Amino acid sequence: MSHKSSSSSDKTINIIIAVLIIAFLAAGGYAVYSKVSDNLFDKAVSEGTAPQTVKTLARSAGQSVKEFLEENGITDGSVDGNTSTEDFYNHMTVDRYAAYNGQSLEELLEQTGLTGKVTETTSWADAQKLIPLGTYLGIDAAAEGAAEQFEMFKQMYGLDASVTLETPWGDVKDTVEAAQEAMANATEAPAEEATVAPADEAAADGSAAGEAASQQ
Repeated sequence: MSHKSSSSSDKTINIIIAVLIIAFLAAGGYAVYSKVSDNLFDKAVSEGTAPQTVKTLARSAGQSVKEFLEENGITDGSVDGNTSTEDFYNHMTVDRYAAYNGQSLEELLEQTGLTGKVTETTSWADAQKLIPLGTYLGIDAAAEGAAEQFEMFKQMYGLDASVTLETPWGDVKDTVEAAQEAMANATEAPAEEATVAPADEAAADGSAAGEAASQQ
């Protein structure tokens, strides 16, 4: 009875098949991992425990990050999938930002009080700084109580009398954001103290009890 020996070509084919199988399984494993990872991140975004990024915007649009950025005119490499949505908007030009929001350029400029102040190629980051403060805050000067509402805003953020509803947002942006940060820090500090205080009080009570026992 004769036995057919394996040729070197057969062994090579077997090796190639094995490599292809391993590659296929690895690709499939990565695809599953990627899908699970994306789903977990989407859940965190919807629950507010993770920031929305360009990647989540692209996925919502049914596009790759590259396709999404190209469609919105950002191809200089300054933005990637991990960029926050705020930074993404800031990198857009005014006309691209209008289109992204389903508006014409004229509609956006009229809505934001920017007519005659910017061009279609102005970055949205720069354009926002020129929006009148009243418009930025959504305060209608003709509405009842608007003046009082604006005065409360100014007092809250330490803005002087020279600031009006027509003051560009960019003129007060740093002051307002610094005040907001200080408020956030001030509210965090008492919470931390409240967390530590019961433990300190328990320790103090225990120490007092120990001293009383030693004196008896």
